[in-house]
Amino acid sequence: MKTSVESTPQRTTDAIETLAATVGVDDIVETVKEFGAASLELVAWEFSLPPRVVDAPWRQAVERGLIAPVGRCPDTYEQMFVPQDGSVRADAESCNFQMSCALGA
Repeated sequence: MKTSVESTPQRTTDAIETLAATVGVDDIVETVKEFGAASLELVAWEFSLPPRVVDAPWRQAVERGLIAPVGRCPDTYEQMFVPQDGSVRADAESCNFQMSCALGA
């Protein structure tokens, strides 16, 4: 007889919250660097989490000046951010910015 564990909303929420606890500010910044420019939604997608779950470390990265807005993606209209350590130069006309938008679309 095959047994299965039913997924309940509470179990799903608990699992998401557990995963979210492992995503920190450094993870956010590193992921934005990998894309060159990224939105909250794109970074959340990269972690396979809903945006609301990575919102707290994302806001901390913004507040600490580690990432900053650079413009909106022309395809998705998502606010795009770039790292502020000088490792990536991206603006609305750059290849990195356009590629990140295409990946997020």
